[in-house]
Amino acid sequence: MGNQSGPAVGIPLRRRPFLARATWHVVFIALVCNAADAVLTVVWVQNGIAEEANVLLRGLVNDHPLLFVALKLVLVPCGLFLLWRLRRHSLALVGLYAIFAVYGAVFLRHLVLTVHLA
Repeated sequence: MGNQSGPAVGIPLRRRPFLARATWHVVFIALVCNAADAVLTVVWVQNGIAEEANVLLRGLVNDHPLLFVALKLVLVPCGLFLLWRLRRHSLALVGLYAIFAVYGAVFLRHLVLTVHLA
């Protein structure tokens, strides 16, 4: 039990209310960005404006758009829920914040493209 590298290391989230709240907000924003991404991707693919970047889902969004949206609205929240449950582990927190960053960037890309097309 020697010297730790910082004041937050090893302290549970419940004893760091700011970090716990911030992490919850990160999860919520990632969920909203995922839902927007699912819907906007279908709209853009159906109108020939863009194509799905994920090779595994590309065929699904073209052939079964509702299934694509349903799958994204189930799988991403399940992954976020799993990481949320494991949030005491630093790697899970890194995963949560990485997903937030990726979906935030994807949402910004959708926003820029929408403004550009308007």
